Amino acid sequence: MILMKKKLLLLLLVFATGFVDAQTKRFTIAWEDRVNVSTDDTPIFVPGFEMANFSYDAVQGIRFFAQWEETGSFRNPSITGITSESISANQLQDLNVAHIPEGLDFTHGRSKARGVSYVWVGIAPIYKENGVLKRVTSFSVNYSAQRSSQSQQVNTLNVTNSVLASGDFFKFYIDKTGVFKLDRRFLESLGMNVGAIDPSTLKIYGNGGEMLPLLNMDNTVFDPQENSIKVVGGEDGSFDNGDYILFYGVGTRGFNEESLTHVNAY
Repeated sequence: MILMKKKLLLLLLVFATGFVDAQTKRFTIAWEDRVNVSTDDTPIFVPGFEMANFSYDAVQGIRFFAQWEETGSFRNPSITGITSESISANQLQDLNVAHIPEGLDFTHGRSKARGVSYVWVGIAPIYKENGVLKRVTSFSVNYSAQRSSQSQQVNTLNVTNSVLASGDFFKFYIDKTGVFKLDRRFLESLGMNVGAIDPSTLKIYGNGGEMLPLLNMDNTVFDPQENSIKVVGGEDGSFDNGDYILFYGVGTRGFNEESLTHVNAY
C-alpha cells in the first residue's frame, strides 16, 4: 500500500438556509371488475386496478401504493380531496369483508434505492364508512418538503500527513466479517521480526471491505483508519509463542442495501 504525500483538493458544498415547499400529489384509481390474485390453480377474484399501484395479501386485503422521488423532507402528510362511491357486497368478489377497515388506513414512509430518495404512501382503497362499503376513485396527498438551496464553493482540505508516513507496515487481507486472531507464526509469515517488537506499539489500520458509496460526495474517509485491537500476553513487553492479537474486521462479502446486490463492485 502506497500513499502519496500530497494535498487533496476537495469540492465542498456550502448549504444556505433551507426553504419549505408545499406539495400535492393527485391519484386516480381506475377500477376493474376483477383480477385473479391466486397463486395456485384455484382462482381468487378481487376488485382490481392499475397493477403498478396494486397490492394484495390474505391478511391486509387490497392496498393502493404509490411512490415518487423526493429529495426534501416529507412532513405532515395528509389525505384530502377524497372521492369515492358506494359498492355492494357482490362487487367484492372473493375479497373477505373481514379484511376491509373502517376508513382509509393511511400509511406512509421513506425509502432509498441506488442513492435516490423516495417517499411512499398507501391506503385501503375499499373501506367501510358507517357500515357502508365504499371504494376510492381519487384522492390527494398533501405534504411539506424542506429543501436546501445550494451554492458551490471550492475549498481546500489539507491532508498533509498520512498514518502510513512513518513506521514499518505489513499487509494482509480478510474476506469475511468477524473476529480474527493473529498469532506469532502469522506475523512472522508476513516478514515481521517478531522478536524485536514491543507489543504495545502494534496497530492495525484498514477501512473494511464494504463497497464504496455510489456517490463520491458520500465518501468521507481519506486515510486508513485505526482498528481496535486486543493484544493478549504482551504485558511482559515481548510477543511470545502463546501471545496473539484479536480484532474485528469487516470483509468484502455481504449484501449491499444501497446497490441491492451481493456483488462487491468497488
